[in-house]
Amino acid sequence: MNYDSLYKQSLKSPELFWKTQSNEIEWFKKPQEILSKDSNDYYQWFKDGTTNLSYLCIDKHINDGYGEQLAVVYDSPVTHKKESFTFNQLYDEVSRLAGGLKSLGLEKGDT
Repeated sequence: MNYDSLYKQSLKSPELFWKTQSNEIEWFKKPQEILSKDSNDYYQWFKDGTTNLSYLCIDKHINDGYGEQLAVVYDSPVTHKKESFTFNQLYDEVSRLAGGLKSLGLEKGDT
């Protein structure tokens, strides 16, 4: 399937299109309600679903056996610093940052 046909499908039947796309990621709780409106009449996508973007960006790749593959390449034209991180290294860095934030008293749900 190419971009044009996907784009046309998304316009023709957005709810069905995004329901199909939602099957391509892992959910902690798979959504049953694809599109709804909240009390202020704003659209809500996947309102009853639960996923974790950090898990999808890092942990899933490690679990799928890609831990030693490059995840991030940092190349600053300002400082001329170059650094690369595998998924395993990125996981360690994110874990250390999370531990540091937790030690400062931050909890799940804080913004």
